[in-house]
Formats: sequence, C-alpha cells, structure tokens
Amino acid sequence: MQTLRGEQSRPGTPRPNQARKAETAPAESSTEAVPADPDDAKQGDNWDHVALDPEHRLVVSVVPGKRTVENVEALVQDFKERTEGRP
Repeated sequence: MQTLRGEQSRPGTPRPNQARKAETAPAESSTEAVPADPDDAKQGDNWDHVALDPEHRLVVSVVPGKRTVENVEALVQDFKERTEGRP
C-alpha cells in the first residue's frame, strides 16, 4: 500500500494520525475486559460535568469529579445560582 507521500506501508501498520487503541486481555471470571497496561485501569475515573448554552457557546458551569449523583446535583445547583433560576 502506498501512502500519500508515496512511501510504502504494510497492512496493519498504524499511521501517525491514528489513535492508539487500548489493549485488553480477557478477564478470567468476568465478562469485562481487563486492561493489559495497569495505568489504563485508572482512566475514566473522572468526568467533567458541564452545563452550557449551545446557542451562545457559553459554558455556564463545570463540576469535575467522579460520576456521582452528588456531583450532578452540585452542577444543577451551581447552574441555578448563576442563572438565578432561569432556564
């Protein structure tokens, strides 16, 4: 296969602009995949809860943290305070 620059590349060889996929190994006693790299197990632990106004591209409130009911409630409360209860 020839690249845009005219260089030869082998099938299956990742190109520089392709994202690296996380490698996983099958779990022994569960249906979930276990990360092959121990550092990958920590990914996805935090979220950015964001309230925004898409019409004006305005970010009204952000609450970073775990995906919990408390953080969502904190986001809604902060949004209400900043907008004085207006939708």
